[in-house]
Amino acid sequence: MAITITVTGDTPLEALAALTAFGIRCMSNKDVSAAANRIYEAEMHKEAKLAASQAAEQPAPEGTPEPVSDTPREPYVEEPPFEAGPDTNRVTGDPAPEPEPEQKPKPAKAPKLEEVRAAGIDAAKKYGQAKVKAILEKFGVPNMTSLAEQDRAAFLEALEGLGEDNA
Repeated sequence: MAITITVTGDTPLEALAALTAFGIRCMSNKDVSAAANRIYEAEMHKEAKLAASQAAEQPAPEGTPEPVSDTPREPYVEEPPFEAGPDTNRVTGDPAPEPEPEQKPKPAKAPKLEEVRAAGIDAAKKYGQAKVKAILEKFGVPNMTSLAEQDRAAFLEALEGLGEDNA
């Protein structure tokens, strides 16, 4: 049984627009959509096979090593028809893009020793010298001058925590 579909338009653009509208209406039917996806997948498979055979026929440039693969090739398996859900792109069938992971801020330069000492002296006046000494002991140093450069920012954060009764 032969089916003929006629698309008319006064210009090629109008004809293509009418054909596109027809295609969109057809794709809204899940049976038509599933059949179209099967055809599309089969065409993609044929194109991949053709490209592979053409690549195999062309001799590699001199000095190009032969490709080696430890992985056996898997046979083509037809996948079930695509059904677009809320998490997929209706046109390509690809999964919806995942939100980009939050980028961690780059570590800032270590605070200067003068800043650390000034903050330590202020904290000692506000909260007592014993609390500041306790924080220094956590870092394994007897005084602020002995703090390693990479520990200075963490020490300042610990000092800020004194105001929150976290010492």
